[in-house]
Amino acid sequence: MQSGEASGKGKKRHSYSISTKLEAIAYAESNGKEAAARKCRVDAKRVREWCQKKAELETSANPRKRLHSGGRKPLSIELEDRVLEWIHDMRARGQRVSRRAISKKGEIIWGELKSSNGTDVTAGSDDKGEISQQDFKASNGWVGCFMNRHSMIPETLLIA
Repeated sequence: MQSGEASGKGKKRHSYSISTKLEAIAYAESNGKEAAARKCRVDAKRVREWCQKKAELETSANPRKRLHSGGRKPLSIELEDRVLEWIHDMRARGQRVSRRAISKKGEIIWGELKSSNGTDVTAGSDDKGEISQQDFKASNGWVGCFMNRHSMIPETLLIA
């Protein structure tokens, strides 16, 4: 075995558009999954997975590569809602909202959620299950992802 294979660096990962996946499914239905895998230059398992998700792929209205439910889930729905509500309130008053302010408010709200529950706030973002107060930091990365999830760009945060 080569060293690249042992560490998972042997093959480059690829992503495929939903339209490509649907084409592979259509080809697989008429010619078989193995033939579709050879034609699309993917392994047969990928084609089998795409065939299982055919209904979801067909109902997807967007041309994205990933289905809507894909990706990491938000840390806490209540945290997201309360920070978003705070941002809308600040904007309604004509006040500027910076990334640093969002970060500070996120940590404050997380602390409030933790203290109101008496124990650790449950969060569904970790593979191990939950995230505790000590683990949460409203980092620049969290703020950026929060803004992306809610379709915010810096210009929309500022009221001129």
